[in-house]
Amino acid sequence: MRSDRMNATQEVATQLFATEAAIDLAIQEAAKLSALLPQARISANLSAVIGQDALSQAGNTLHALIQARSDIIKTHNALDVVKSEIGLRTMAMGGGGNKDKTGHLLLEVVAEAA
Repeated sequence: MRSDRMNATQEVATQLFATEAAIDLAIQEAAKLSALLPQARISANLSAVIGQDALSQAGNTLHALIQARSDIIKTHNALDVVKSEIGLRTMAMGGGGNKDKTGHLLLEVVAEAA
């Protein structure tokens, strides 16, 4: 049973990290688009009125992605609580996918709570 919980926890963690990375990448791409739109308008020597709706929508998309990032962080924190509730904990061992406050990567090892 402990092994089943550990395997399930690892599978969820892997997907969570992939989702976090995908959201961060989407934010980067949406920010590039938002920055490019006024640059392209200026380069084409067009009125500021041209493309305003598109720029607004790109900005709304970027805002929604930033909100999604906030929500996935809340999901991450909620899953930490679930992990404790089922008797598992995380120990930082160095060298994995999560980063500590200094930016160094941490390896999460799931172990049965004492």
